[in-house]
Amino acid sequence: MEFTAIKKQTIVDKPYSYGKEHDGVLEIIKSQRVINSKELEEYFWNIFLIDAFIANSNRHNGDWGFLYNKVKDKVKLAPIIDCESSLFNLLDEESIQEYLSAETKIKSLVYEEPTSPILVN
Repeated sequence: MEFTAIKKQTIVDKPYSYGKEHDGVLEIIKSQRVINSKELEEYFWNIFLIDAFIANSNRHNGDWGFLYNKVKDKVKLAPIIDCESSLFNLLDEESIQEYLSAETKIKSLVYEEPTSPILVN
């Protein structure tokens, strides 16, 4: 079950419209009743940090979530999935050499290119 399914499953205390806004994501994390909210928030920040380290710019709310066992009616956090937009995977060898040869280009690649899809303000 994707994180986006939380709202659809009406398992939050109040209706809340959210997309990629940081505050909206945290509100849903705190309001949902699927899994311990502290554990879920820690999991969210761990994913966020890992994505920062591997330059994953495509972690949206449909790319993380839960595993649900219908037979046992149990939920647990799902393993991290969908990391193919990481480690500058679209750069060819020539582009990599170009970035590595110029300090300003490598700084641009590291500090500006891999932006998070989670938005603040």
